[in-house]
Amino acid sequence: MGHNDSEHGHPFAADRPIECCEEDLLGRASLAEAIAESLASWRQRDSLVVALCAPWGAGKSSVKNMVLEKVGQTREPRPLIIDFNPWQRSTRGGLVGPFFQEIGSHLGLDDGSKDGKERARKWSRYAARFKTIATAIEPLSGWSLRILIAIGAISASTTSCVVFGKDKDWTDLWSVIPAAFFLAVLSAPKWLAGVCRDVAESVGLSATAERKTLVQLKRELAESLREREAPLLVVMDDIDRLSTTEIKSLFQLVKANADFPNVVYFLLFQRDIVEKALDDDTSGQGRGYIEKIVQVPFDLPPVERPRLERVLSEGLDRVLAEVGIEEEGFDKDRWGNIYFAGIPTCFETLRDVRRFLSALSFHAPLFRGDRAFEANPVDLIAIEALRVFEPETYSRLRSMKQALTEREEGGAYGDDTSTEEKRRQLELLVEAVSDQNREAVREILRQLFPAAERLLGGPTYGSEFEDRWYRELRVCHPQIFDRYFYLAIPEGDVSQSDIQRIMDLAGDRERLASQFRSLKERGLLAAMLNRLEAYKEKIDIAHAVPFTTAIMDIGDDLPDDDSIFTGPGSVLHAVRIILWYLLQEPDPAKRATSLSQAIQATEGLYLPVRMIASECDSEGRRKAPSICLVEADQLPGLKGLGREKLEEAARKGTLRENARLESLLWQWAECGRIEEVRAWLNELVASQEGALIILSRFMRRVLSHQMDDHVARERWKANLEGLEHFLPFEEIERMVDAVTEGSLSPEEARAVSAFKTAIMRRKAGKPYGLDRFQEDD
Repeated sequence: MGHNDSEHGHPFAADRPIECCEEDLLGRASLAEAIAESLASWRQRDSLVVALCAPWGAGKSSVKNMVLEKVGQTREPRPLIIDFNPWQRSTRGGLVGPFFQEIGSHLGLDDGSKDGKERARKWSRYAARFKTIATAIEPLSGWSLRILIAIGAISASTTSCVVFGKDKDWTDLWSVIPAAFFLAVLSAPKWLAGVCRDVAESVGLSATAERKTLVQLKRELAESLREREAPLLVVMDDIDRLSTTEIKSLFQLVKANADFPNVVYFLLFQRDIVEKALDDDTSGQGRGYIEKIVQVPFDLPPVERPRLERVLSEGLDRVLAEVGIEEEGFDKDRWGNIYFAGIPTCFETLRDVRRFLSALSFHAPLFRGDRAFEANPVDLIAIEALRVFEPETYSRLRSMKQALTEREEGGAYGDDTSTEEKRRQLELLVEAVSDQNREAVREILRQLFPAAERLLGGPTYGSEFEDRWYRELRVCHPQIFDRYFYLAIPEGDVSQSDIQRIMDLAGDRERLASQFRSLKERGLLAAMLNRLEAYKEKIDIAHAVPFTTAIMDIGDDLPDDDSIFTGPGSVLHAVRIILWYLLQEPDPAKRATSLSQAIQATEGLYLPVRMIASECDSEGRRKAPSICLVEADQLPGLKGLGREKLEEAARKGTLRENARLESLLWQWAECGRIEEVRAWLNELVASQEGALIILSRFMRRVLSHQMDDHVARERWKANLEGLEHFLPFEEIERMVDAVTEGSLSPEEARAVSAFKTAIMRRKAGKPYGLDRFQEDD
């Protein structure tokens, strides 16, 4: 599982395992490496049996391939890998023959020395003898097997049998088991033919083996295997695909040959399937039987949700790009609502993701027209999820068109079915969904079909929405409906090693700041600050100045990533780390000294100014005096440091480039130098470049919610009121009108347009503050 099919230029993802760690999308390479080390280092007298258990589609074969890759990279001498797939090698004659043949072939090819050739011959002799006995005994049960054992016991005193360890000719076997053969022949003539064939082969080999017993042959083979420098690694995948009889045979085969030295078995299967297959012959103790054979069981961990979602997201981007859907043609707000409504429950394994993306890759091009895409991409994805994971629900939806596209009470499109009957039909549809996906399907239907939302207790939508639904090619519109039916350490997280590295560097500002920047390049800085909060009171306070300075150094690089879903963002995490870390020092004077030294030393601007603002917040100091870093009489000194930092940044030209310029200007003004701020701004906006910087920095991202939204809607508005605090309205209007719009970036054009709208509203006497008007009245 997890193969990157886009590399092969084919839109449909094949359900095949990855081949190497480089293709690992699920972060399992470290597990594969640990298993490989265990397998490759085994050198004990008995065999080692290791099992990797997981459900179908969870990625067992992918992990197996990574394990074998890592085994191949271990230090010499490396194990001889024998990849025996019993499901692919199963024959009408059973698994015993293919098993011994596969291992024998590898032994013969691996070592061409005299000892190696002799070892391969010993394996063949042992295999032939074992196969004959196993074939003879395998179909016998009940009284047939008991008769065989009784006859063998009686015969042992006069006529030796290889089964009981006597050293006689193979023809003695016939004096031991004629009765058992007679019973078996009555029901298994084909089995008898196989036994005769195997006996004939074994007699030929036995003639050169000096008529040695199975025990003697096994002992000699064991001694020969012990002389190998590296073990044999026998890998058996797809065990859970075998029939019940074959599963029993395979485990009997492993158990019978699990005492050879220098032999390691690596078994991969779904635990419950194999346990059930073994229950019949073990009085319901299939699990215990496995535990007696398998010394080292591994259960493959479930896929981490962020990794699965990343694969899904990248796959969706690829599919949509291939059919020409660009970002502006994809409604992220609706997608967020539908996705969080329940789609994630459909994806438990990477196989689920691949299967879905393959289906979508096939169906999406069917909607690609000459000039436009003929379906709503969000609705198509949601409908495709229903088709793939709940096919019966998808099929039943087609017969419920009128109920699902009804605009209002009363059957707007000629449906005479009562509202209660429609509600009953919809509830029956939802109840028929699998337990795992029932609530998810309910929410998806609510998001796709406003009529379903109303029937399930939600609001009623008026006729004014109908034209919009048609323009957007929504499945809820009756004229669009039919086209939709007639035709996968956690991702983005940091390791404990990363955290420890940060803590070890706490006393070295330069190296610590460099490490933070390295984390940023890896996309892990926000995750690190999040995790580091748990350690903020565990770092030695003796490192107060270098540690605090390094945090402040990277403050200007932190994203604005506060979210209603993920909680506090990186900036707040950084502020809290500094605050609670310095509060370890009980002496306020020492805390003030450390904070001041860090502010003076740092290359950053936003975090030191933010920390000063927090300390100077009178309301905050009144409500929570216990978490103030400095005493009130030390605040003027802090404000002076902040003013100096801002004035220096203004002189150097770095202030104008700061992404948080608006906030910094407010803090500069709070330091008591509003006239300096206004003078600096007047000089900056004298040029169009400077004017565009200010207009862009005084834009605000406004998030709003509508009824039952799962995600916030993003809009950008001009903070005209805020800018008027620093510049006269007439100057702002003149500045906006003077902008030449021919070569503006998208961000600049958005800012100019937003300010023009705000200015027009202000002049018309309409509300124009950020929280006082919508884009449309």
